[in-house]
Amino acid sequence: MRNSGYFKKVLLEIDSEVNAKSKYLDNVTLEGGKSGLVLYNLFCHQFYKDESYRDQAEQQIDESIEILSEISTLKKFKPDFKTDSLSNHIAGFGKTLLFAQYKFDYDYDFTGLYESISEILSDLTERSLEAGDFDINSGAFSAGYFFLNRYYHEKDESSKNVLLGIISALEKCAVYPKENEVYWSSPSLENQVYLGLSHGSAMIINFITKLFELKVLDEDNHNTLNLLEKAVTFVINQKRDLESGYFPSKYPDEGIKEAQFTICYGDLGVLYSLYNASAILKNDELRQETFELLIACTRRKEDIRYTFDGGITYGASGVACVFKKLYEITNDAHFKLAYEYWYDQILKYRTPEVKDFAGFRNRFERLQDDKVFNLTFGWGIMGIGICLMSALKPELPGISELLIIGI
Repeated sequence: MRNSGYFKKVLLEIDSEVNAKSKYLDNVTLEGGKSGLVLYNLFCHQFYKDESYRDQAEQQIDESIEILSEISTLKKFKPDFKTDSLSNHIAGFGKTLLFAQYKFDYDYDFTGLYESISEILSDLTERSLEAGDFDINSGAFSAGYFFLNRYYHEKDESSKNVLLGIISALEKCAVYPKENEVYWSSPSLENQVYLGLSHGSAMIINFITKLFELKVLDEDNHNTLNLLEKAVTFVINQKRDLESGYFPSKYPDEGIKEAQFTICYGDLGVLYSLYNASAILKNDELRQETFELLIACTRRKEDIRYTFDGGITYGASGVACVFKKLYEITNDAHFKLAYEYWYDQILKYRTPEVKDFAGFRNRFERLQDDKVFNLTFGWGIMGIGICLMSALKPELPGISELLIIGI
């Protein structure tokens, strides 16, 4: 049985650290900046029923608007990491506003901001498509997921048109290694070919699948269905007979037998995308095969070497979120047990005697001096805190639309 007292103790330590160090968050991104802080404070407001958290969130929204006004006028944008982009900053803020308006019982109406954000992101998306970059951070999908979320919540035609433009560009940029296979390279990552949910084929399969699920694409759109089927075939043909990593991270296979077990890379994200695509393709054989492999993933436990920390992007929190979404989709008890298990695993990555950041460390800490990473939604304790609150209070809204798994 979960030790709720221990969870609450850790949450108080996380909150103390967030209050002390949030002043160092100097960008508006969802994964690494003030948008993540807005979310954290809104979840705290729901969890603790303390109005001061909502006040802080609203102040941070105002501060984010000021920052965005400044960076939107810069002639040259300076990325925070290799695959960062201006789209990533603006879209992360937009997705946060959509979540705040539609997932909580507040009287927010950010329509004017959505219009401004959409106008800027439409232009940036066109530039990404011209470069053939579909990356979820540096490319068209960074804005694409804002437009997808906005269409989901508001069914606006302008978002639909941008999404259809992305699909058209995907068709033009596709690479066919065989007649029945297709993939896309990653310009922001030396044109390498990735398979995973963050930069590769699974990312694109997942995006196309979402557009069919939301009826942006009609089920009789045979060209895109054919593209989706060939993308799925390409990924399936890379499968290996290794429980430590059914799918390599890249194509061609680098020969690394043990794959990451995170939301970002590895089997979980690949199989998540393939399983959902199987319903669109009406491929029962694929659905059964991927379901069985996902069940096998639920048995991959205590994998401390390849699930690197407690956070969302590379850690136990992200794994828990994927299994929770799979339970929502399938209602299969294996996935419920798995996400409950991984919620508990989050605290295994904590070193209690380390006082700062509530004892948590993200996987990159030894590689850089930027300790703010330990604080953030994507890599640090704000994301961990939201997941711990969700474990204790299941009625809190799920966060899948803010993650790379999507709505």
